[in-house]
Amino acid sequence: MRPPAWHEIRAVAVTDPRTGQRLLLVVQKDVTAKVEAERHIAQVAEAEHRLLEQVFPRHVLSYMSERSFEEQQQHLQLQLQQPPASGRGSAVTVAAPWRPQVRDCTHLATWHRRVTVLFADIQGFTPMCGQLPATVVMRFLNDLFVRFDAQLDSHEVYKVETIGDCYVVAGGLVHEDADGMAAVRASGEEDTQQGARVFAFAQAMLRSASDVMLPTTGEPVRIRVGIHIGPVVSGVVGTRMPRFCLFGDTINTGGVEIKGKGIMDTHLWTPPSPAESCAGLDSSRSPGGC
Repeated sequence: MRPPAWHEIRAVAVTDPRTGQRLLLVVQKDVTAKVEAERHIAQVAEAEHRLLEQVFPRHVLSYMSERSFEEQQQHLQLQLQQPPASGRGSAVTVAAPWRPQVRDCTHLATWHRRVTVLFADIQGFTPMCGQLPATVVMRFLNDLFVRFDAQLDSHEVYKVETIGDCYVVAGGLVHEDADGMAAVRASGEEDTQQGARVFAFAQAMLRSASDVMLPTTGEPVRIRVGIHIGPVVSGVVGTRMPRFCLFGDTINTGGVEIKGKGIMDTHLWTPPSPAESCAGLDSSRSPGGC
């Protein structure tokens, strides 16, 4: 079966200069290569957009796209308004090529009354980094974090960031909209099941970690997980390598004695099965609470 071909047809009314008769001139041009190139560009743009959906929630991505489009149109208008060169030797000002840029997004900040934040890190990670090549550490972390990532959608939690071996997740912050995109919950909108979902995700993390071996000892990975529930503010920080972040005491504080906060209540959960007893939910390291 031959691949489809695309043709452009133009019809123009003309007058025969000899007879004066009105004629219809039809011109057909093969534009298959042009159409295929445009379709490829559209597919690449769609793929890029879908990848960005995994980095930013919908309202942030929409704002960035709209601002970029507006600035591109303004750049084109400026180019069209430039006067042509008046003659030989005249200086010609050439506008710099347009490049999309992320602008200030602080007005997109959203206050959330109740969000469940999970922090997890690896016991013994820092000493391990001094004993192994960086590439080995990177592959180890990737193997572990990919297993965590695979659990996100089924537990309906949102991955906020990773910092070294620290893995941060939030429940009740983002939901999937009608188009399947990640959308931030509005202020005052609360998910009553967020705590249970994040706790179930923490248990899944423990199970996944037990299947990964430490490169230094060959023993199963032991992770520490802390969960804290409270108010946060979400927003985008920076214009280069911008990040969607969370801010507030829920992120910064946790159980036991906290400077400036006093004693805060925490809860410790230890898996009942022997296979998981080596790695419990340890609130002494990270913000705690269930």
